[in-house]
Amino acid sequence: MPDIPVSPRDAVQPGPDLSGPPPPAPFLSRQRHKILALVPLAFLIWVVVQYAVDVPYRDQWELVPLLDKTYHGELTFPNLWAQHNEHRILFPRIIMLALARGTGWNTRYELAVNVILALSIFTVFVHQVKITGRKLGAPGLPWAIPATSLIVFSISQYQNWLWGWQLQMFLNLLAAMGGIVLLAHETFTWKRFVLSALLGVVALYSFANGVLFWPIGLVILLVVTAGARQRLAAISGWGLLSALALGSYFFHYQKPAEHPPLNLIFKTPVEYAAYVFKYIGGIGAHDLGGTMPADGNVALIFGLGGTMALGWAGWMLVRKKLADFRTLLPYLGMSLYSVAGALVTGVGRIGFGSNQAVFSRYSTMMVPFWASLVFLLLLLARGERSAADAGSAPRPRAGRWVPEGFKTMTRWSLMAVIAMLVLGSCFMAGPVWVLLVFLLILLTRGEFPAADAGRRIPEGCRIIARWLLMAAMAMLILGSGFAVAGARRWSLGEACGRETLLKLAANPGAPINDSFGMAMTLYPRPEVVVERYPLLVQHRLSLFRNWQAPSVPP
Repeated sequence: MPDIPVSPRDAVQPGPDLSGPPPPAPFLSRQRHKILALVPLAFLIWVVVQYAVDVPYRDQWELVPLLDKTYHGELTFPNLWAQHNEHRILFPRIIMLALARGTGWNTRYELAVNVILALSIFTVFVHQVKITGRKLGAPGLPWAIPATSLIVFSISQYQNWLWGWQLQMFLNLLAAMGGIVLLAHETFTWKRFVLSALLGVVALYSFANGVLFWPIGLVILLVVTAGARQRLAAISGWGLLSALALGSYFFHYQKPAEHPPLNLIFKTPVEYAAYVFKYIGGIGAHDLGGTMPADGNVALIFGLGGTMALGWAGWMLVRKKLADFRTLLPYLGMSLYSVAGALVTGVGRIGFGSNQAVFSRYSTMMVPFWASLVFLLLLLARGERSAADAGSAPRPRAGRWVPEGFKTMTRWSLMAVIAMLVLGSCFMAGPVWVLLVFLLILLTRGEFPAADAGRRIPEGCRIIARWLLMAAMAMLILGSGFAVAGARRWSLGEACGRETLLKLAANPGAPINDSFGMAMTLYPRPEVVVERYPLLVQHRLSLFRNWQAPSVPP
């Protein structure tokens, strides 16, 4: 059939040029990572509000004599510098005394400070993640933000979230992480050197683990300094500052008499190793087994697996030249701080049994370890075919790593869970379901930024990294969710102790022997509570702020 001429009038006109930049994504799509990061924080705030009890608990009773001295103008610097167990908590004491005087010792304000310090820890780590992302050509690494939020605000730390005394741990961790990030910066400056040393002093005089900051800082300086003259000056200056700081810390230091002997690690090396790995993995094991021994076994496996995964991830990143050692130095330094803390704590606590390492309060010190591990696995899980392969065959959308069938199944699971929440069928296990939704949302997205062209991770390594990442996130989410039961028990113990204390104050002449059992929930030696609570009544502090003494009949 002959061609039919087409008149200019009937010719197809060219369409609009679509080669320009795509339209911007909707706001919620662009900010979904930040919005998702708010879920663990909001959940944490709910737990704190729900289970906080305004009463001095355990070591907080050691603050009562110091508070009394502030009212009489007798507080001295040696009182603040004095040793508490293995620690010298100079800065936490100042903060707690200031809060107590300013709020009538409403211990909920201490819990608010804990959350603020945790927010600062989250900010420090995310700031470092963004620096690394820009250097590696993957700005933001957005999924690292909600993952870090899950770890930093994990309910597995419920003892610290509900116990104001533990702000010393958060302050120590914030100062140590800030100092390591400053010191491990790619460019060495004396300003960062000085700021890092100051943060090291804060870490040292907040919690005993701060001792570890100084040798770790020395190792970092050996890497980041350039030139023999600069390295010699930095090492000499750091050595002098370390000697002054540690010398003042150990001046008149005494080992707590009630603690086990330090040489037990040589008599029970296997138990010591188990303690260390349980300490590392405890953040994902609370109440998962139902009993302390079962939780200890879960923590042992999780801690051992996490340690091996961190070593493998760091080795693969350097070996495949996806990141050099200097780029990973901040994360390795923070992880070393956590692991060294586990080793040192095991030396002093192994006499209490290896399952003592699973105590909730130790989870905070492992936050840098798990945040760093998840970030390194994220780096390995990203990746695309190299530039040489471009155009050779159709390829899936960059960064998509969860199989489509698996994502579809997960979406249906997500809808089912949300339906159960709406119907109220999960009332008793609400916290676990909330965090399960968080995990399912992560899996339904299933995307990470693609690696730079030309940098290729073997598919097998990426698959391993992805499964390790999913396993770690699942354990961390489950550990945080099931830890709510521990928070509930902790709160109940504090509430029972509070009621006992109010009864003692209402009947000061009554026999106290029957109340000793309940008073032990507030302090291991109930006679200390009986001796010191009148000072709270006298100064109108804590649960006695608005308390009215019962009238005595004429």
